[in-house]
Amino acid sequence: MRQKNGRVVKYLKTSVYLLSIAIIAVPSVLTPSVGLAASGQIYLAPATDSIQIGNTFTLALRINPGTAVNAVQATVSYDQNALEFISSSIGVFSTCVSNSGGGGSVTLACAMLGTSTSSDSLIDNITFKALSGSGNTTLNLINANASNAGSWTNPSSSGATIDLTSPPPPPPSNPAPVATSTPSKTITHISAPVTSTSSGGTVTPPPAPVVVPEAPTNVKLNVVSQNVNYTNATIAIKATASVQLSLKYGLSPQTLDKTAPLTVTGQTAQLNFGSLSLTPGTTYYYQVVASFNGSTLTATPVRTITTKGYTVQVTVLDSNYLPLVDKKVSLHSAAPIYAYTNAEGVATFSNVAPGSHELDYTSGDHSYVKGVYVPDNLTVIHGSEVAPIQSSAVVLSGYRQPSFRSSWTYSIILAMVAALCGGLFTYYRKAFRRLFAFMWRKIKRHRGVLPIINRPIG
Repeated sequence: MRQKNGRVVKYLKTSVYLLSIAIIAVPSVLTPSVGLAASGQIYLAPATDSIQIGNTFTLALRINPGTAVNAVQATVSYDQNALEFISSSIGVFSTCVSNSGGGGSVTLACAMLGTSTSSDSLIDNITFKALSGSGNTTLNLINANASNAGSWTNPSSSGATIDLTSPPPPPPSNPAPVATSTPSKTITHISAPVTSTSSGGTVTPPPAPVVVPEAPTNVKLNVVSQNVNYTNATIAIKATASVQLSLKYGLSPQTLDKTAPLTVTGQTAQLNFGSLSLTPGTTYYYQVVASFNGSTLTATPVRTITTKGYTVQVTVLDSNYLPLVDKKVSLHSAAPIYAYTNAEGVATFSNVAPGSHELDYTSGDHSYVKGVYVPDNLTVIHGSEVAPIQSSAVVLSGYRQPSFRSSWTYSIILAMVAALCGGLFTYYRKAFRRLFAFMWRKIKRHRGVLPIINRPIG
């Protein structure tokens, strides 16, 4: 009992020691104390933008470190009378002790545990809503710094300027041509009599024709191409008549509450979602509307586009830390994504949106659910969006896989052993007979000893 109690005390001491190391390690990464020469830059992108009042927009807080770093801190200050903080999503620095916004500032302090980055990387995507006013509003970076192994790198910082604009005026009466051959009708106006001074008589001039455009009929809209990336997309629409086109989109068919500009070239209009305006791995609903002189003529059915999402590899283990092999699992926050585990228990999911998800495995009538977090770690390299493969692991608490050796397996092994022994006895029966005869002679020779051995004492 004393030895068992000693092992328990030793286990508790070891657990407290490891927990103390974990508590000390994270703050030490996020609170460096040694300064190095200035290196790199922390900045907001885009540095300038024009946003219509009432619309939401996203600024990317990024770092071009110039050297390896594994922790950052920054405060983004903004005019809360002009902008409203909506949300933020962390990039490559996924372990944070602070990440909050509102009241005129967004503050974060985050780190990468066990690794570092030396390339241009996303720190945070911050989404705002333009409230009111006009002119420029500035977002500044305060206390922006980065570190590596406890040493500050002292990068420079750069904020952003947003030009707030009023909603556009209603479309002009003469639409920009998207196609040709718009029908029109002629209306004749009679001018008042004019007195000719040369002859002294009264002359009535001929009626002057005035051409008034007539609304086209049977207008058709066709989506001819879609090009979708992680955070932006382009859609080309062709119309069969000269009309004004507009586009509405949103996260559901019932909430098409956002608009995007169209560029008209000949008979085709092109919609171009700006970079970082969409979320990776997300389905958007949109509709193109055709109007003439302010009146709606027709609209396309509500269509969808799904942006590229992240590739996530999840290692699925049971409560004994054994991998689930060739099992169907799902990952979902809204619509589920299904995958099968491989020989190492790894399930690969494609087009996953950033944020919190649940991995679900069903065995019989019971489901086992574990949380999986996917960070928004998109990076832009030479103008191209790049998303590295993300890895994670979960342990299904309470689930234990059945043993591979069932009772019938042991029965087969026992039958095989019996058959082998019988075969050996048949093949070597003469040798076994001689062995039994030898043993019997020994027993007969010493049979007089047995009564003496078995005789009771006393």
